[in-house]
Amino acid sequence: MKTLVFLHGLGGHSKENWFPWIKEEFKEYNVIIPDLPHADTPNREEWMNTIKEVLPDDVSNTYLIGHSLGGPAIIYLLDEWKGEPFAGALLIAAPVKDLGWSQLKKFFDKPFDDLDFDALQKKAGKWRLLYSDDDPYVMLSHGAYLKERLPAKMRLVRGEGHINAVKSESVKEEIEKLASLNKNPLPSHRAG
Repeated sequence: MKTLVFLHGLGGHSKENWFPWIKEEFKEYNVIIPDLPHADTPNREEWMNTIKEVLPDDVSNTYLIGHSLGGPAIIYLLDEWKGEPFAGALLIAAPVKDLGWSQLKKFFDKPFDDLDFDALQKKAGKWRLLYSDDDPYVMLSHGAYLKERLPAKMRLVRGEGHINAVKSESVKEEIEKLASLNKNPLPSHRAG
């Protein structure tokens, strides 16, 4: 069975944004949405420990989906990951640095420029990025940075802000693409 592990962002929790809706949308899969500790003042090591605790033993069919600070949490997790590769990763509105916010300085104390993206990219089978053109926090340059370093398909949506509404069809579509979960495939049209 496919496992979908969702990671929330700064100040977040498992019952916010589109998490409850998406859990219902993918209820036939093993969906894990941990509440990461001290979400308002995140400690990277604590987040890594919590994430590792909720992962299944076999991650070969596990997809990591991170919103906002959940995205860099995935990058840091994979940077130190020694096990078998994950099936895929989707980073949504993910920053690549502390955004000038004091509560994120310690989380990003290991700059992304110091990470081995050649090794890191092999730790997930498929990569996708999702950003919005009007995100008030995470500029498109963050997505471009990751796109240059990962073998990822990047989708830009219009007018979705920080992609944190209670429902997001674009998030659902990207998860379906990442994990090949198209529930309503288009009928095939054959000539002739």
